[in-house]
Amino acid sequence: MRNPALEPLDVLVGEWALTLTDAWFLESRDVRQHGRATARWLGDAFIELEAEMEGDHVWHFVLGHSDPNEQLVALYHDPRPTSRLYRMTFTGNDWTLHRDDPDFHQRFVAHVSADRIHGHWDASEDRGATWRKDFDLIFERTGTRDSRPRTRTRSDEQDARSRPAPAVLDPTRSSGLSRQPGSEQRPRNAR
Repeated sequence: MRNPALEPLDVLVGEWALTLTDAWFLESRDVRQHGRATARWLGDAFIELEAEMEGDHVWHFVLGHSDPNEQLVALYHDPRPTSRLYRMTFTGNDWTLHRDDPDFHQRFVAHVSADRIHGHWDASEDRGATWRKDFDLIFERTGTRDSRPRTRTRSDEQDARSRPAPAVLDPTRSSGLSRQPGSEQRPRNAR
């Protein structure tokens, strides 16, 4: 039986086209980066959300619920490797992710409909006193929605082990999208 606290997140499940735009750190705010995201159930307790941008794997979220805290949470990881924990809300058509960590604070604020998610990432370097918009992130559904849980197979695991290490775009950092040769796979302008 599915965790009822995650049932509202079922709207996220499916295949999405991504557009990153209005980013202060790109050459122009008019530049658009394109990618795709996939959200799927992991058993009955979690939703996995993975994305690639311009062909490179950029982030991986696992969305879940802390029963004792009655709080939705999101675990984040990217290939650098960087890992973070976000508090999450999902009410009606509004989705937020928020973290208050020592390096800086971040938030993702989005409006969700059946076939489109329009959100933006913000950052604060003064503990949330002031916020700077980093970029818009738009999800548009590309295929049929499949909410059935997916079970990983041995061939999935073998495919994952044989893939080359991808470049990184960290949507939760204020950074550029291209890599410099020999730059430890960190995006340009990374903090």
